[in-house]
Amino acid sequence: MSAEEILKKIKEVLEKKIEEQPEFFRFSEENPELFGKIVGYRSIETDWGERRVVDIETEDGRIVSVLLAHKVLVRLFERLKPKEGDWVLIRYIGLVEREDGTQYRNYKMAVLRAEEVKSLEELRVPRVAVKKEEKVEKLVEKPVEKTKEYKVKISEEEFKRIKDYVRELFRYYSSMSVDELKTLVYKAGFKISEEDLPFEALLEACKLTIVGDRVMKKSDAEQLKRSK
Repeated sequence: MSAEEILKKIKEVLEKKIEEQPEFFRFSEENPELFGKIVGYRSIETDWGERRVVDIETEDGRIVSVLLAHKVLVRLFERLKPKEGDWVLIRYIGLVEREDGTQYRNYKMAVLRAEEVKSLEELRVPRVAVKKEEKVEKLVEKPVEKTKEYKVKISEEEFKRIKDYVRELFRYYSSMSVDELKTLVYKAGFKISEEDLPFEALLEACKLTIVGDRVMKKSDAEQLKRSK
């Protein structure tokens, strides 16, 4: 191999290394949310000294980095302590003005632990056609009353966050038990009660239904009925 070929090979290797380096995710009003799985932490030197960086794998398979520099974001990570393998949803709220006129960047973050995700995966059931000999009664869909008949006592913003969270769950899981979903929403996730947000109202808003003792998308329930 000639010297010129060696240099070309070296450059190709370095270019590949550059391409593999994750890009930094920049939160903004136009790009306020980051959802994904934590793949690791590292430290880098900045103009403000050493700072931690968290690398996150997004739902489309990309790896992006988040610099933990803003105080609110740093404190959220210190308080919630998400580990490698945990799933996070980070939301940039925007600039908030203090009484003295100074401003700071505000964030919110939710964490789903790796062990919680594993328990959800164990609940996942394949979408298979129902055998003809099975009794139809097992697949009778329980009627869910309309949202307007229930009084929702949380803000529209909070309700939207919960709906987005539940919809994300059902992007990955075909069904889960009623108790499992209630635990994730009312205890592990948002610390609200069914009095604040009736379960039936949540199902209706997210286009979910109950079949047997499991919750699934209405469209999946209809497909399951047609396949019998």
